[in-house]
Amino acid sequence: SAPYSRYCPQFNKDILAANLKAAGIEYIFLGKELGARPDDSSCFQNGCVNLQRVANRKEFRRGLQCLLTDSLKRRIALMCAEKEPLQCHRTILISRYLRHDLCIKHILADGSVEEHLETEHRLLKMLEIEPTLFEPAKTEKELIEQAYDQQTQRISYQQEQLR
Repeated sequence: SAPYSRYCPQFNKDILAANLKAAGIEYIFLGKELGARPDDSSCFQNGCVNLQRVANRKEFRRGLQCLLTDSLKRRIALMCAEKEPLQCHRTILISRYLRHDLCIKHILADGSVEEHLETEHRLLKMLEIEPTLFEPAKTEKELIEQAYDQQTQRISYQQEQLR
């Protein structure tokens, strides 16, 4: 949504686009469709982005469709300055909705590659989500959805409070 960073200026939209073009890589900005900081005020709840509301927008669905269509023609990389996929909306928002349609792999900070299913299992472990004796039995799929919902709350963008 906001492809500019004072901490990682090499990822600013214009600089990144120029560097990728020089390397023969096409850059397509889909922040309006797939970003986690929408301009749409209806996506905010108590000053915090509600990623479920973002996912319900027609723009988001259009962005997902663009990725699915383009994935038939080329290899796609979704980029962000976040080192840890579990801290990034690409995993918690976008991959959540594409994981059954695409082969998703995350490049970790050490350069290793992690399959998305492994990332989901790390998320369960990180949040200590597992079946309990006192709840009705949940499937792994239900536990993973619970983990996505919890992590969404943890990483969602919060508007700065006006003083």
